[in-house]
Amino acid sequence: MHRLFDDMKWTCLMSLCFLFATQTLIAQPISGVWRGKVSRGMKQYSLELKLVRYGDSLTGTSYYYSGTNFARFAVKGIMTLDGDAIWWDKDLLEQKGRNMMIPNLTPYMFAADFNCPGGDILKLDGTGERKDDPGNDKPAEVHLNKVDRPLFSDNWDEVIENYPQYAVNPKLIREVEKKQNSMRMPVVPVDPAGDLAKQQVPEQVPEEKITTPSAPEPTIIDMFNQRKKVLVSEIPVTGDSILLRFYDNAEIDGDSISLFLNGKMMFQHVLLKAEPLEVWLNIKELGAENELTMVAENLGSIPPNTSLMITYCNGIRYEAKLESTENSSAMIKFHKKANSY
Repeated sequence: MHRLFDDMKWTCLMSLCFLFATQTLIAQPISGVWRGKVSRGMKQYSLELKLVRYGDSLTGTSYYYSGTNFARFAVKGIMTLDGDAIWWDKDLLEQKGRNMMIPNLTPYMFAADFNCPGGDILKLDGTGERKDDPGNDKPAEVHLNKVDRPLFSDNWDEVIENYPQYAVNPKLIREVEKKQNSMRMPVVPVDPAGDLAKQQVPEQVPEEKITTPSAPEPTIIDMFNQRKKVLVSEIPVTGDSILLRFYDNAEIDGDSISLFLNGKMMFQHVLLKAEPLEVWLNIKELGAENELTMVAENLGSIPPNTSLMITYCNGIRYEAKLESTENSSAMIKFHKKANSY
């Protein structure tokens, strides 16, 4: 009993520490609007960058602008293990003004430190080079500050403004990215003073729009039946009951799961967080062999969907790390001992 109590205290302490660390990360997001300068030799460009993070990937747009002239690129990138950002101009989506009036039509790749020097100030400071000719030119310097509102308007504004809702469903982010790359968006340019100009650039509609019916979203039952079940652990059970506790095993990023026992759904739409989901099983109602399956409803903002399951049975503690993807589900087997029949 003392061992069980000590384990519970330790679990609570770790949960509180994890929650505090998560809140700190959320307070300093990379996702948002960044604005500043890119300098290369005597040349200096104004840059507005919109970044949206899902998992370790980055997406968004970059605007090189001068007055009402601008070039807009689709942006891709990654977060490094050190928490810094690497992004590059992928495709030129739109330009306004004559080529000689646009400050930059050359795609660049940047690597920048993501830092917080104090207060509410967030900065990206680093270097860049031509994406199509790396290493053969003097590196550019980039210095950006995070700002509250954009100068240019596009579909990423909705994602950034409601980022928590999109972070738990990266599929929505990928849909915005796909839409951006398939057609040009209406953009509101800036005037030389930096204020929003009143006149919008008219939306350019592709000559042909081909729509194909989308496949219906799979149900939770479909996910359970179609995905491969990967055995993670086998646990012997005795006594009267089993206590199961499920936690998010990594950064709390919106992982949602369903639980099946012996092919029957027990719970669905369970959002994993610092406070555990508790499940009690009556051992007398179990068969000799039992399968508990965790199905990922989504992958959160940091794939894959991971869960820590702690089992308490007859005073013994078991721990299992469960991982589910779009192709597989994690499974635990409970073996009922003879004295529990």
